[in-house]
Amino acid sequence: MKIASINDTNIHYKDTGSRKGPVIIFCNSLGTDLRLWDSLSKYLDKSYRIIRFDKRGHGLSDISNTPYTIKLLSQDVIALMDYLKIEKAILCGISVGGMIAQQVASSFPNRLRGVILCNTSPRIGTEEFWKERIKLIKNEGINSQADAILDRWFSARFKSENKAEIVGWKNMLTRTTLEGYVATCEALRITDLSHVVEKITVPALCIASDEDLVTTPKNVQDMAMMIEDATFVRIDGAGHLPPIEQPEILAFHIHDFIKENGLGLFD
Repeated sequence: MKIASINDTNIHYKDTGSRKGPVIIFCNSLGTDLRLWDSLSKYLDKSYRIIRFDKRGHGLSDISNTPYTIKLLSQDVIALMDYLKIEKAILCGISVGGMIAQQVASSFPNRLRGVILCNTSPRIGTEEFWKERIKLIKNEGINSQADAILDRWFSARFKSENKAEIVGWKNMLTRTTLEGYVATCEALRITDLSHVVEKITVPALCIASDEDLVTTPKNVQDMAMMIEDATFVRIDGAGHLPPIEQPEILAFHIHDFIKENGLGLFD
């Protein structure tokens, strides 16, 4: 088990893959931990050094002081890079992890080779949506909303064909601490990064899924149009979490982005 004591908290992480390739750091979504990337990493480990971590309030990382902000969560990424002595990396974030990646790319462009914004947007949901979600979770617990959340995470086909696996993902979601989950919801409630995204200058890959009801293909494409050097791609046959549903296709797009932008060479 690897724990980094950084930024006044303790972050659980994994460090796998090739030491000969560039570093890719992965930021997970609300209610998930670093296991979200397990299937995807199998397609990337031979070519890249893969850093996965549980953002604060999730998995085996500390909850620490709450509520959170996207800026604080982005500072955790930079602190982890400093801890691991990683000067530059490619940062891939999904959903709220993608918002964290947007903030890092805007605030710390000198630390990134490129950024991959997967199933994310400058704003996810409305303030009223998150107020209601927070109220329900506080009053009734995460389990009360779990089935509705899973409906937004996965395509109908995937849920039908992978019933045992869905149970595992539901267990991961419901075992997230209520305090950490709500603290992240608070960050989502108050955050609109439209002005931040416009400042991204590093190469960006913006990825959408055809069955994503949370961050629709239009949401992601609109974000891509705000970024100076962005490529937009859509993955078919997936909901909000393509690292789970379509890891091989997602790995192809990541590898192609790195190759096309010449991001595979060390400085």
